[in-house]
Amino acid sequence: MGNRQVQMIAIGGAIGTGLFLGAGARLQMAGPALALVYLNLWLVFVFYSACIG
Repeated sequence: MGNRQVQMIAIGGAIGTGLFLGAGARLQMAGPALALVYLNLWLVFVFYSACIG
């Protein structure tokens, strides 16, 4: 692997960690309501995908 690939992997790991920490803070504030919103959006996308193809 080259230097650039290693740097991109490191940047991806840092961004992924930030997303998990941000989602955790929102879940702590909103409680289970945020999980229900995510579930509803997921269902909409699943049904939409089923209708398309």
